This record gives sequence, structure tokens and C-alpha cells, in this order.
Amino acid sequence: MMRDRGLRAAVRRFLRDSGASATAEMVIAVATLNMMMGAFFLFWKAFGAHALADRTAFTVNDLVTRQRGVELQRPLLDGLERMAEFMLDADQDISVRFTQVTFRKERPTDPSAKIMIDWSYSPCGELPAAVAGDGFDVASLPVMAENATMIITDIEVPFWSPMPMIPSMTFERRAVSVYRFEPRFNLAGAGGSSCSD
Repeated sequence: MMRDRGLRAAVRRFLRDSGASATAEMVIAVATLNMMMGAFFLFWKAFGAHALADRTAFTVNDLVTRQRGVELQRPLLDGLERMAEFMLDADQDISVRFTQVTFRKERPTDPSAKIMIDWSYSPCGELPAAVAGDGFDVASLPVMAENATMIITDIEVPFWSPMPMIPSMTFERRAVSVYRFEPRFNLAGAGGSSCSD
């Protein structure tokens, strides 16, 4: 009982003391500022990770467009996926899919051309093979001349956030280009030699 009275008296003295209220305000202000600063740095990290994912998609896509010959080897595409991993931050993991599409008629008697998927490959099978439809149709891709071919590089990079005010998310980026030196490629070779079980 004595203890309760002593504690209540100490709390009342603390509340009456103007120096104590300044201390309480300072503690609240410092905690709030620290939380805001942490959120700012986390937002900046997320923004940088998003920009890096964007650059990685376009860099990998550009390297595919510079190839020569009639075949694209799966081990080359596996190596480009490993190079993309190297470009990202150490705590980021990337999934890549390469898809070659051609704007052509399925049969010569068809009235108009449409997007046809020639092949789709994701190193280690991390992303599902592309299928015709949403994302791989005339409305989703740049305008193409009939019988023109493009390479599409899709990447997914997860971003983990320790703060609930900036949610964890997966950055999905796509780069689309025409080949620089060859009209199209056949996919060849065995891939997935570097995949972990």
C-alpha cells in the first residue's frame, strides 16, 4: 500500500515538473524521427532495387540481341541469368524468362497476322513457359511488321521489407527488342547445368 502511494506521488511530481514533460516530448520526438528516417532509407533502398531490376532486364535483353548465327544455346541463356544475378544486390534473387515471338499468320489463308510464340525458356525452370494471350498479344507488345521477330526478356526480383509501412513485393520487369544482326534464332542445347537441387 505504501509503495502504491509513493509511486503515485512520484508520477504526480513527474507530471507537474516542466522538465519532465520536455524529456517525455524529446523521447517521443526522437523515436518518431528515427522511425521516419528508417522508413526513408528503406524506401530509398526499394527505389534503388527497382531501378537496378529495370537496368538488369534491359542489359540482359540487349546482350541476347547481339548474338550471331542461327541458334541460341541454352547454356548461353543460363550464363546471362547468372550475370543478371551478379548485377543485383547480394540479397536479391532473380528469375528470368527469354521468349522469342514472331508476328505472322498461322496459315497463309488467315486474314491477319498475330503474335506467335516460337520458343520460351527460363533457366532452371524458375518461370513458367510463355503462352499466347495476355501479355503476349498485339495489345501488349510493340507494333511489329509481318514476319518480324522480337526477343522478350521477363525478370522477377523479390524485395523483402522489414517494415510494414513499405510492403515486401516482387519487381516484374520486361524488355522487348528486335535482334540486331539475325532475323531469328532456334533454341538449342541442354540448359540448367548450374541449377541447385
